[in-house]
Amino acid sequence: MSCSHWWHAPFYVAAAVALAIYAVTLSTPSSSPAPPSPLRLLRYHTLPHKLPFHSLSTSPIRGCLPTLLPSPLVVTDAGKDFIFINGAPITHPDIFVEGPYAIHGIARPFCPFDPSVGDFRIPDPLRVGWDGVVRRLGSAGYVSFSVGLNSVVSRIVGGYPNLTAVTVFAPPDEGFDFVVAMSPVLERVVGLHIVPRRVDYGELASMAGGVGLPTLVPGRELKVGGGGGGGGGGGGVARGVVEVEGVRITEPDAISSPGLVVHGVAGAFRMGWL
Repeated sequence: MSCSHWWHAPFYVAAAVALAIYAVTLSTPSSSPAPPSPLRLLRYHTLPHKLPFHSLSTSPIRGCLPTLLPSPLVVTDAGKDFIFINGAPITHPDIFVEGPYAIHGIARPFCPFDPSVGDFRIPDPLRVGWDGVVRRLGSAGYVSFSVGLNSVVSRIVGGYPNLTAVTVFAPPDEGFDFVVAMSPVLERVVGLHIVPRRVDYGELASMAGGVGLPTLVPGRELKVGGGGGGGGGGGGVARGVVEVEGVRITEPDAISSPGLVVHGVAGAFRMGWL
């Protein structure tokens, strides 16, 4: 595995060295292979130095984080307000930060790197179940978007095979008329409405105005804002007036489960950039 080593302090620093312990908040599914021993699991989720969330979120992509095992963790995505390590998002940052310790909650145990495919081996039960997402969108009344997603889901799976959680901004049927578009265009339109991590309404409402959320369209972010929220005071967007790309969220948390949250929006996001 190749990754950039951005931390070069000696591994053998004495007992005063700080630990960063990642708390696992999702148990291993019964259908998954037998988990490693508790001691190895703990060592693989422990760093020999303290890293609060603000330090982790500045880590370079593909940067290595040394653990108490020979195998390091790898930063697979990071931004101002989020970080993925070995493909798993930190969902509860800075649960405990005091003295030499920092503890963060993660969505699932870190999966080991698989050199045969150059990626992380995420068990099937932890991956996004797209068939279920399509069905639930249709049942919730977002039929056109559900049909559009179903048309391009195989391309999404091919591009993002290890997604474990998503947020969908679903426009109403009368506001989504891209179903008849050519597949590459439809894929980008659908991908612009999907964020590759779970962001519930409470988190959206607490974001400062102008915060960007990554999407399944490379290099394209969605800007979160709202009427009078998140301005110069640094506070969050006022609850009830949250907007994404200037489009109001009309049905927050319309569908909510551990790996999926769907927010109904007043219309499709603008596509003038296509």
